[in-house]
Parts: sequence; C-alpha cells; structure tokens
Amino acid sequence: MNIIIDWVNPKELVPHEDVIKDLVQYNIHKIKNEKRITPIIVDKSRLIILDGHHRYHAFLKLGIKEIPAILVDYNSELISIENWYVNISPRPKIPLINDKDGNYCIKFDNENVLCSDSVYKLYWMEYRLEQKLISLGFTVSKSKDVGLYSLPPIPKNVVISISEKGLVFPPKSTRHVY
Repeated sequence: MNIIIDWVNPKELVPHEDVIKDLVQYNIHKIKNEKRITPIIVDKSRLIILDGHHRYHAFLKLGIKEIPAILVDYNSELISIENWYVNISPRPKIPLINDKDGNYCIKFDNENVLCSDSVYKLYWMEYRLEQKLISLGFTVSKSKDVGLYSLPPIPKNVVISISEKGLVFPPKSTRHVY
C-alpha cells in the first residue's frame, strides 16, 4: 500500500465519528505533557479521518495549525472495517428491545433484537442503548474478540457518504484494520 506521511491543516479534515469528551481531554493532557504528537490516519483523496478522532479534536482545541497524518488510499483492499463485539456486565437476563425488522441487525443469544434499514441509525440506536445500560449501572465495553453481541461492520461507502453529509457515527463505531 502506498502511504504518505505529511503535515495537514486539521480544519481541512473530515471526521466520521463523534468523540468521548474525557478522551479528548486525556489527549490534550498527553500532548501537552509528552510534547509529541502521534499521527492520525486519513484518506488521502477525501481527507476523511479513519483513525484518530480524539487526537484530532485535541489538536483543534489546542489550536495546532498543522498535524502529522498518515495519508492512505481508503479504496485499497488492504484497509477493511471489521465489527466490534460488545460485552455487558452483569449480563442482562433479557433483551431490552425486540425489533426484528431491517437489513442491519444486532443479535442477542442468536436472535435479532435490534434492527434497522440503515446501519447509521442502527449504530445510534445501539449507542443510546449502551448509554442507558451504563446509567443503570451496567459496564459496557467493546472488543475485537467475541462478546455478548456484535455490531455489523460499516461499509466503506457508508463511512464516505455519512462524512460527506457532515454527519458522524457514535464514538468508537468503526474498527478500521490496516
């Protein structure tokens, strides 16, 4: 894969995921204390951020005018999006939602419990579910290993479409693999 490392203006970059404010603050603290910047990964043709949304927001808040970026060809077959597995502790006894209509679904105990015709809407529905479970005292975590349920991978063309519309997925939605 042909990659380029270059300095880019963060105001020209296009995010596709929302962020967790505490992680942005953590990155601000880390940048200030360590005096070094880890590059973010960006699609070179559309300037869509593929990895590094929290660092990107930290750079913006710090007023950094140019940041290091690894520029890649998002169309490359060497870049894929894989699904996240979600673990909930303690394990809920029954699904909280039983919505089986749609092309994109979350399975719970091998049964569709949350579906939508839009992967974008499904991710936001699942994110609201996660936030509700957290507010009820559950621990929710994402992993690349098998979990209680999995989220369907987001197709690259959907990431591009959503970002071009100025919309974002929930935090930590896409798991790009290089």
